Amino acid sequence: MLGENRSWNEQYLLRALLMHSSGFEVLFGCSYAFWRYPEVVVAALANADGAAYGGGSFWLRRL
Repeated sequence: MLGENRSWNEQYLLRALLMHSSGFEVLFGCSYAFWRYPEVVVAALANADGAAYGGGSFWLRRL
């Protein structure tokens, strides 16, 4: 698979972990929050110049 020049990252591993596991609870996804509620994220996390970014943090808890 390495020879296929694919860009693998943590997102694939996270998805694989959560797809077939009931042992984790999703608490917060920064990218999703920015996509779904951009005005709230901008209001809470904007830089001094007014720019805001969603980030890539993903919070979960092991049950």
